[in-house]
Amino acid sequence: MVIHKWPNIHRNKLLKKNRNMKLKLVAPVVLGIVLISLVVLFLPQELANYFVFNTNRNQPFDHGLVTNILGHAGPEHLFGNAMMLLLVGPSVEARYGSVKLLGMILFTSICICILHYALNPNVGLLGASGIVFMCITLSAFTGNGDSNKRIIPISAILILILYVGNEVYNCLQVDSVSQLAHIVGGVFGFLYGIILKPKNQEVAWEKSY
Repeated sequence: MVIHKWPNIHRNKLLKKNRNMKLKLVAPVVLGIVLISLVVLFLPQELANYFVFNTNRNQPFDHGLVTNILGHAGPEHLFGNAMMLLLVGPSVEARYGSVKLLGMILFTSICICILHYALNPNVGLLGASGIVFMCITLSAFTGNGDSNKRIIPISAILILILYVGNEVYNCLQVDSVSQLAHIVGGVFGFLYGIILKPKNQEVAWEKSY
């Protein structure tokens, strides 16, 4: 075995670079959703009800249209969504910007609730699964290095077919999971990737790198 010694100049640069490493807040929208959802998980039931799209209310189309993505049925439900959102969300937020991503999330959440109400008027809805599926399909478009070229990656088509196809198959099973939210979220993410133009400039939380 040969032992290679780094020259002092290279070793000093490496040590200096490591000393400059620091924690930094990135993807504020994604992190905000995860952290708020974590807080909501421990709220009393009376307050947690505000984070459910409750179709049994006299006026179901209220704050629940958007707050439902922050409510979860339990730790397992939340942690599954949070891990996937933290995995794919930051790259999507970096490519499209925080404001645009937030708009996509709110619009998708409202559309999911309306369709859910039309097809399942007696069943409530909560959780960020639809938003996670939106980010998964949308993340397939982040691999396009040249944001000025409007292309549809083959990987995005495969993700849409695999994820959405699997959810259509799961619709045949009787469970408490809203496959409709997953399907709508995945389709919307694919459409956003085709229609919306990514940011060309560097996002604020990347400038120090």
